[in-house]
Amino acid sequence: PFCERPSHLANKNHPLIVHNNTREKLTKLNQVDIKFYHEMTSCLDSGWYNFPKWDPNRFELNSTDMWTAKAAKKLENQLERKRANADKEKEEKKKEEKKRRKRKK
Repeated sequence: PFCERPSHLANKNHPLIVHNNTREKLTKLNQVDIKFYHEMTSCLDSGWYNFPKWDPNRFELNSTDMWTAKAAKKLENQLERKRANADKEKEEKKKEEKKRRKRKK
């Protein structure tokens, strides 16, 4: 990738130094993540993992679908405004028609 060379150079010039006590503290803080990782990787051996049921609504506004969701919402708002304007126009036409009928009489 494009950023590979610059990132390798940055890592070479400024290597990340993680001391053992920091690593131990992070390991303790991440016990849940570590347990989950082991559950996920060990499921390959047993062939089973209790994945949650798919719910597409949970992911409606994730970063990859944000544009689609915004576009759908914008379209929905436009349609609502058009319907409201059409309803107003119908009401105005009805009023005008009533006025015309009264004038004819």
